[in-house]
Amino acid sequence: MVLHLLSQSCPSPDLLPKIGQSPVASDRFRANLVYQAAQSLGCELDVPRLEGLYSRFVSNETLFVGKPPLKTPEGLEEWAAVIKYFGANGAHVILDYTDHHLGLTGTPGQRFYKSILDYASRVTVPSAAMLKLLESQGFPADIITVVPDPLEVALSSTKRPAKNDAIGVWFGHKSNVHHLWAWLDRDEVKGLFKKIIVVTSADYLASVDFVPGKWNQIERLGGLSVLPVAWSKNSVSELANVVDYSLVISDPTDISKAGCSSNRLVTSLCLGLPTIASPMDSYLEFSDFFVNANDSTTVRAFFDSYEAQAAKPLLFQERFSKDFSQETIEAQWRDLIGFRSPTPRQL
Repeated sequence: MVLHLLSQSCPSPDLLPKIGQSPVASDRFRANLVYQAAQSLGCELDVPRLEGLYSRFVSNETLFVGKPPLKTPEGLEEWAAVIKYFGANGAHVILDYTDHHLGLTGTPGQRFYKSILDYASRVTVPSAAMLKLLESQGFPADIITVVPDPLEVALSSTKRPAKNDAIGVWFGHKSNVHHLWAWLDRDEVKGLFKKIIVVTSADYLASVDFVPGKWNQIERLGGLSVLPVAWSKNSVSELANVVDYSLVISDPTDISKAGCSSNRLVTSLCLGLPTIASPMDSYLEFSDFFVNANDSTTVRAFFDSYEAQAAKPLLFQERFSKDFSQETIEAQWRDLIGFRSPTPRQL
């Protein structure tokens, strides 16, 4: 069996073994697990290129499509051509749809996915919420499979006593940082949190865009102390030993965040951190285990109820941690790689 893998991190086959170290979260959490699953199945692995492809017989082969290079039009065009060739010639095409670009009218992402969806024999999504979004657009549920992002941290059950100088952590993509500042600037939140560690990409931390003081937000946020830390694969796990809670703040009204992976929430809870999180649609199935960031009453009472909040991550781990283990998710990908459905799909 041959598996072809399209990902931003691996423009050539020799880079495939390094995909687990990628700073691109979707490649690390998803394409890397596909790579590992394919290896365990004994697949021959390849990175497809448009050059020379049209003479290749691919009907018994599998193509995995990761997150596309939306900022490079020529790269998008090549990806689309590769996908269409595989789909039109009987290959098993697994399309991993992790951001709701179909909801963003007139964007390169929407145009790209509209042009290739008919060539997918299987669509994988990171959450049940994303599955519902695709169903609402007329997509048949029988070809959609929910495959969550796996944990890349070890479980922690550290007992966390309440303290006056509590330190919080926020981690994530730079596109979400401004949501954190906006939330901290709310009247019902302002002044409640005194020290927060912000973990995101090093290039963004070095840019003028990061500095909250650029628009005097440090002053408005009541003397908040912000400590920037550059992201690395181990940085969040290491910080879990020194912080007291996690803030998983985004914007539930942002259509580009709809159906998003729950990995930031799941990571926080599996590190044993009491968590305040925005009520993203993909988080709501776990609402018993975090404080709703849009509920001002429970947010204001967070530190007064800290002992009760500190118990929630442990309850979450008992109930759900196995569902997000590397072993569980890799097994799902193995099943999907080995399963074939008719291609191309007729809508």
